Amino acid sequence: MIGNPQQYATLVWLWGVEDLDREADGFNVYVPSYNRGKCKYDNGFDLYQDATQNALLNACQTMRDQSCGASGCEFGKLMRSNSVICPLEEFHCLGERIELQFEWLLLRYNCGTIN
Repeated sequence: MIGNPQQYATLVWLWGVEDLDREADGFNVYVPSYNRGKCKYDNGFDLYQDATQNALLNACQTMRDQSCGASGCEFGKLMRSNSVICPLEEFHCLGERIELQFEWLLLRYNCGTIN
């Protein structure tokens, strides 16, 4: 049986984070939602590199494609349909839409093409 969206846990994946310093913020295990710690970023993480972007895009697709045989999995997939939000995919799509609009303006005013 499949439940409604409120019955599912929200998972958040972070990239570019090296560690979480719990002591820096006075983290209290008995109050876990307060002062969770200070984030330490990975200085070697570079989102501008093609390899990094491809790895993130592949991870998003892997989450969508991952099969699951458990009774609670919907349609044999680990993630619910249309539930994986990948900001980098959205950013790439936005860039494509802007490029298409720019191409249309160039053609409209007989300015040539982007290439």
